[in-house]
This record gives sequence, C-alpha cells and structure tokens, in this order.
Amino acid sequence: MTAILHNIDDANRVNPNNLGTGWHLSNTNLALKGPFGGHVFEPLTAIAYVRPADKLQRAKTYCIVGPFGHNHNSGESAIKHSHNSKTDVVINPQDLGDLLAGKAVVNGVGKIVDFYFEDVDKITGWELTVNAKHNWFDPRTEEIKEFIMTYQFGLFTPMSFYWPQIAVGARMLLHGYVIRKDIVSGRFIVKLYLAITSVHPQFNYIISTNQCIYGIYGIEEGYNAKQGGHWEPLTGVDRCGDM
Repeated sequence: MTAILHNIDDANRVNPNNLGTGWHLSNTNLALKGPFGGHVFEPLTAIAYVRPADKLQRAKTYCIVGPFGHNHNSGESAIKHSHNSKTDVVINPQDLGDLLAGKAVVNGVGKIVDFYFEDVDKITGWELTVNAKHNWFDPRTEEIKEFIMTYQFGLFTPMSFYWPQIAVGARMLLHGYVIRKDIVSGRFIVKLYLAITSVHPQFNYIISTNQCIYGIYGIEEGYNAKQGGHWEPLTGVDRCGDM
C-alpha cells in the first residue's frame, strides 16, 4: 500500500527492553470516503523496524509505502514500513481529511474467493466485483494472516470473452484506490485503477482484463451474468466505445 497518513502519537517500541533498532508501533489514520459523502478516518497501525530517531512522531503526516494487512475478526488494520519507505508531508490540518480521502493506493496478488456481475445501466453495461483473499506477515506474532478485500472493477470490467476464465481460486494482480470500508462486512473496498491479470486455477495461461482500458465495456441484450459460480449460455456481441 501507498498512503498519506496522519500520525496521532509518538511511536512506541514493541519490546521496551531492547535498545537500538527494533519494531515500533504508532497509531495513524487512513482517510476514506464516507458512505454518505465527505470523509471518515479509519484507524491504521503503522509498524516499523527502525531506530528510535527514525520512528513516526506525533501530529506529523507521512507518505508511507509497505505491506498492508487487515484482521477481519478484530477490525484492526496495519501497514509495515521502514525508514526508507516513509516521507514527511506538509499539509494544512484543516484540509487533511478531504484531501486524502480515497487516495491510498494498494496493489498485490489476491486469490478470488467469490465474485459477481451487476447490470448497472445501458451505457456501461455489466460491472464486475471481486472479493479476493490476501495474506501478510505480522511481525508482532510472527504469523502469516489472511484477509479479504472487495474490488470494484467498474469500467475496467473485462470483455465477456474472458468471463469464463474468471473463477474462484484464480489469482489476480490487483491495483486500485482504497475508497471506503463496508459497514456490514468490515472489508475495505478498492476502486480498480490499472491493468489486471489473472491465472486460472485449472489452466496454464494468463488472462489480461484491460483489453479496452480506455473504452467503455457494454453487453448487448441476450447476455446472462454469472451468478453464484454458475455460467449460463451467452449470446450477443461485445461493444467497446471511446470515453
């Protein structure tokens, strides 16, 4: 993840008995878009293996790059970084939320847990939503943990030719903006931004889903969406127009 985060307090050493370089934790806020407009702040723990002089300081804002993890059960989220993957940022505190909401970028390989298509309107046609599982290593417990994020493809939904190749268990390279957190599932929602690739769990080839990255995907009448993991026969012709 790449995100601009406002740090609330000075980072604390995980093991106070250690001296020199070690793991430090600090409380930051991830700015997201609110469900009814505006912005909301989501607590995000920053974890860094740094010297005491390089730890995050209270009331400062940083651009941080590092692995992101989310505990679905506790609701806790964390980002790991180092001295070289953080940069000080100067922002007017009064404008902080509105400027940063929905600007955090996340990218990584995820395993499809489930997915569905929605017929949004006649202009954009079908839009794909994918729930993908990720894992990350938590240095505090020395465990590999799993979590799920929701990816909304929108206009970057692949053409229907590739739909049968999207399957539960397939691995996808995902890149987009973290826009909000679902109040029901507790999952972070990502708006797709760049090219996606996927490897089908049963076939040895790569699927590119940005065939019309600068166009609008639409489906003629006669197509049936994939629902609940089952495909129905498809008929019709794809169309792809300029934006």
